[in-house]
Amino acid sequence: MKKIYLVDDDQLILSRLKVDFEEILNGGCEISTFLDPLEALAFFEKNDCSDVYLFSDIHMIPMSGVELVRQIRSKSLSFKSIVFITSTADIALISEIATLKCNGYILKPWASSKLLDSLR
Repeated sequence: MKKIYLVDDDQLILSRLKVDFEEILNGGCEISTFLDPLEALAFFEKNDCSDVYLFSDIHMIPMSGVELVRQIRSKSLSFKSIVFITSTADIALISEIATLKCNGYILKPWASSKLLDSLR
């Protein structure tokens, strides 16, 4: 069973992502959602995430997804995969994602096939 953590400050996006992952994995997943990236980080620090796929929005308040991943890296927290889900992808952002050693990004609105590909 795949473990997936979703971080986005928009409840509608979180709900839609959760439904999409449950559908493409036929319910064969355990999904946790976080509206607040600071709360997510505190949870990650207290739990083993090495077998977890993390999907995070980039533009959030009070902490961006990029800053969330910087904190994850600085605290040596381990994830199976980290993927950004964003509505914008410019050259500077793609460059920054590469320096954070993330597994990529998916543009909103996403296709279910892109979500599935990100779990491989």
